[in-house]
Amino acid sequence: YLRAQLSNELHLRTSPELHFHLDRGIEHAQRIDRVLKELKETDD
Repeated sequence: YLRAQLSNELHLRTSPELHFHLDRGIEHAQRIDRVLKELKETDD
């Protein structure tokens, strides 16, 4: 379904192959934030 919709919207002859990957960027950012907060608490 998504391939057909994308192909129609972009006026392509063939449908592109789509690949989805889990983005762990938010998890990584939350971990960094947690570490920084812990460092700040020990600094106070």
